[in-house]
Amino acid sequence: MQVLSGIIGGHPGVESSVLWATGHVVGDDGQAGFAGQLQVGNPPGQVMFGSGLLEAQGAEVHLILRTHGLPIPGWVDEQISTFEGGCEVNVCANQQFAIHP
Repeated sequence: MQVLSGIIGGHPGVESSVLWATGHVVGDDGQAGFAGQLQVGNPPGQVMFGSGLLEAQGAEVHLILRTHGLPIPGWVDEQISTFEGGCEVNVCANQQFAIHP
């Protein structure tokens, strides 16, 4: 799962970031639960660009749920903790998107 903070390619003065928030392997039944937390100035993992969350009160958060395909032995940690983990072998795709102003 990836979180977009701010507006990508957006307005001048918006300090956008793209960063990882949490990841999980979905069970055989197709059900999954997710929880994540972002702290100001302390990204929990991969930051693709930007400085991370700088101001929680004024942030607009764009949440993306992304699939990395089936678990790949030896690559699962990378699959659940990076944007492109396992995409060299599996087809990765964004599945859902939500904006939280």
